[in-house]
Amino acid sequence: MDEAAGVLQRYLAAWNDQDGERLAALYHQDAERASPLGTARGAQAIQEYAVRLWRAAPDARIEITQWAARGNVVLYEFTDEGRHTGPLATPSGEVRGSGRRFRIEGAGVFELRDGRIAAERVYLDPARFLGQLGLGR
Repeated sequence: MDEAAGVLQRYLAAWNDQDGERLAALYHQDAERASPLGTARGAQAIQEYAVRLWRAAPDARIEITQWAARGNVVLYEFTDEGRHTGPLATPSGEVRGSGRRFRIEGAGVFELRDGRIAAERVYLDPARFLGQLGLGR
């Protein structure tokens, strides 16, 4: 298994096991993770960000549907499905669990350095996600 595939496989396992320590260990200490739902800088902040998302949807599971790598860049497409049962931080404040199911389809990019994630950008439609939770317009 090449380096990119190994990192992606460990990332998916840590995310779906909701293991913040294993997830943080995949990132450089100065890494940045950016998505429409927020930006976290540093492995510890990324771990805390993930824990908040897991608290909002403890049953959420990510599936990588496509991926490709070239050099130190990994591109992936994903689905994330679960039920919103806990508090979720949004730009307009924290909202309580709605009990609604959601399905997010998106894509992401890792930039690897020395076998760890130096930067991650995640792309998804936040309006569609929030709409599924009943938080749309």
